[in-house]
Amino acid sequence: MNFLSCSKLFFRSLSSIMTKTALIIGSDGSEDIELIVTSDVLRRAGIDVTIAGLQDEKHITLARKAILQVDALFKDVAEKEFDAVILPGGQPGSDNLAKDERVGKLLQRHEKEGKIVAAICAAPIALVSHGIAKEGGEGGL
Repeated sequence: MNFLSCSKLFFRSLSSIMTKTALIIGSDGSEDIELIVTSDVLRRAGIDVTIAGLQDEKHITLARKAILQVDALFKDVAEKEFDAVILPGGQPGSDNLAKDERVGKLLQRHEKEGKIVAAICAAPIALVSHGIAKEGGEGGL
């Protein structure tokens, strides 16, 4: 095996063991099940999930009044790199995401880099608001 083959094998192996990361941006009024179940399923799949609260508090009150302690404040992770950004639906959570310019900047950066941007149920309103996927693209609700 030559050096080039070894290098390719090394980097392929390295990329397969590197943990994928996902950011779920929650807000007051985000839909409980869409946020909680999404984070649970991704964590069970071995993905390092960060739930970030849009408001400047360490907890958010979800649409059905459950109170969730977040992993981080959005303002503290907005510049970090993630493999995927996920927006749960719910009202007024989706409207809060749609109105926040910081969310728009993060989504636009991820789209430009070809990373995963996902929106559940009512959350595509935030994609429209921030000009995401206006050229078309893949998606599903």
